[in-house]
Amino acid sequence: MQSLWDLAETARFLNVSQAVLRKRSVVTGEIPHFRIGAKIRFSPDQIRAWLDKQSSARVAGLRAEDVQ
Repeated sequence: MQSLWDLAETARFLNVSQAVLRKRSVVTGEIPHFRIGAKIRFSPDQIRAWLDKQSSARVAGLRAEDVQ
């Protein structure tokens, strides 16, 4: 079973602050995440897939929100 990332690990991987990650995951729902009790957790596979989707959309000249 793959271990989950916490907020700090995911922020470090994405090279963003924890505040930005919290806003884009919890507040806007843009970044895939889930909660275990009060803790926010991230699946490394889902984060990598989300990041690939963002990169593909930029290369194609689309907004990431337009890619399904």
